[in-house]
Amino acid sequence: MSPLFSPGCLYVTPGIHALIRRGMDMSSYLQRHTQGDWGHIDACQTAENHHAIRHGSSVRSVYPLTPCIRLLIETQGGSTTLKLSDELTDRRIRYRKFGF
Repeated sequence: MSPLFSPGCLYVTPGIHALIRRGMDMSSYLQRHTQGDWGHIDACQTAENHHAIRHGSSVRSVYPLTPCIRLLIETQGGSTTLKLSDELTDRRIRYRKFGF
């Protein structure tokens, strides 16, 4: 399946960066996000994502990593941020290791 949009510049929060350093591969989640498999979102958010792709606003995905922690991915304005659901930080690290 081909991507519906480009993720642009990639950013991760400190929690995601720590998981990547421990060997967790986030590329499959990013691929799903850009291909329109937005994980555990409701019908309203799915419709908003389709609208966002057509009009250039935020596309959001949610993927469970554990029963209590979810991966949140948001693409907006030419950049994509990956963060954990329990992270309340706006701090981001530019990340270049994904193959997009």
